[in-house]
Amino acid sequence: MSTPLELDPDDFRERIRTAIEQYNEAIKELVANKPEINPAMFGEGFISHGEAVAASVNSVYERTLVRLRSRVAQYESMLALSGDVSSVDGTNAGGFNTHE
Repeated sequence: MSTPLELDPDDFRERIRTAIEQYNEAIKELVANKPEINPAMFGEGFISHGEAVAASVNSVYERTLVRLRSRVAQYESMLALSGDVSSVDGTNAGGFNTHE
């Protein structure tokens, strides 16, 4: 069974723009609320454990930022590709209309 793919390019681009805005907002909030762990809070004799926990939390934080920024870049690429496809589609359609 074959089902044709139908996609409203304007709706698609709007959804992509919305996703980009949401991811950028998440990045902004994450940067504004970076977790800070003071290893000394773990108490005397446990500072090394506190340092390990702080390093782990920072690693998760940095990887999360990388993933979010990567997702924004992916969506921006999709948006650019959508624009390219629409442009070529419009050019091709115009060419068909002139060869009646």
